[in-house]
Amino acid sequence: MDSFPFHIRSMHINEKDRVLAVMKLSFPPVQRLFFSLTKNVLVAQKENDLLGAIVLKKFDLNNSKIGLVYWIFTAPTARGLGVGGQLIKKGLETLEEMGCQEVFACIEGHNTSSSNLLSGKGFEILTLGQQVKRFGLDLIPFWLKIFHIIDFGHFLWVKPAVKEVARPGLRWWGNAFFNGLIAYIASIRLLKFQTISLEIFFQSFIAVFVLFGIRNISMGLTAYFLKMKVRFRLWESAFPLSLLISLAVGRWMPIPGSMYPVSSKWSYKNKQSELGKMSLISCTMILILAFSTQGLISYDLLPSHFISFAKTLITFSKPLLIFDIVLIFFPFTCFNGARLWDWNKMVWALYVILSIYFYLKF
Repeated sequence: MDSFPFHIRSMHINEKDRVLAVMKLSFPPVQRLFFSLTKNVLVAQKENDLLGAIVLKKFDLNNSKIGLVYWIFTAPTARGLGVGGQLIKKGLETLEEMGCQEVFACIEGHNTSSSNLLSGKGFEILTLGQQVKRFGLDLIPFWLKIFHIIDFGHFLWVKPAVKEVARPGLRWWGNAFFNGLIAYIASIRLLKFQTISLEIFFQSFIAVFVLFGIRNISMGLTAYFLKMKVRFRLWESAFPLSLLISLAVGRWMPIPGSMYPVSSKWSYKNKQSELGKMSLISCTMILILAFSTQGLISYDLLPSHFISFAKTLITFSKPLLIFDIVLIFFPFTCFNGARLWDWNKMVWALYVILSIYFYLKF
């Protein structure tokens, strides 16, 4: 045993139930459904108690040995004791001994307790552009192997770190473009692909650009007035599911991305007030846009050539309101609704009522 009041060792074959019990204390019910163990699991033990575990994975891809920090968790009673840091340290040593040249991990953007551990060990977020450059055509198989496919708002961290090229504007435009394309596919799927209309094409793209523009500009301006430096990050792993839904049922699932503090190391708890206010202003602006547009249509105040676009804007604002305000449980904890809930539950409840009313009424 080292100087810490616990030690790290490999999980015994008969300890699966004990590890699962600690896991259930660490993750919400829905997230537990995706949990799985591998043959490489390390546990932190103090006397007869298991304090936490790290689940490791190794695989070969494109002649490279890839390591993955698959899961890491600690018992609520053990948090603040340095258990997570020691699990990460020992896990990285284990993967290095296994010959892994690179180590990856997927961490939800608000889970700063875990991302700060990774940052302190030399990890950095790998952007979508960097992922494409690194893996090329192997990117989708890589995502499948690490299950980076429906983990909304999770960022891919890598060690050794890759120096990031600051292109948040390009990412925003790319994110809006792909969302517009998926929204268009959903629109023509709803029409059973019986018409391929340029009007629908342009209306879909413009509506998404307007909605996302108002959403993110209002967040950025709020952060500016709060003197907090933020950057836009997209949620690349949600695009396959959004595309699948659009093709299957003709409905658009918005993947807006969000604004996050610039620093790789930050505390969600310490920034909760600022993030909550950013979400408040953003959600307020989208609600104002939705209700005012519907009002212009209802009172016949729009020129006839704008009515069709206004209806498209209403159609796409509905799912954005639901996903960005109403849904706050996993895997939707990256949207603004969860930030509102964490900041002020009464405000969140009011905005939920307004969003559901708009969705059902119009």
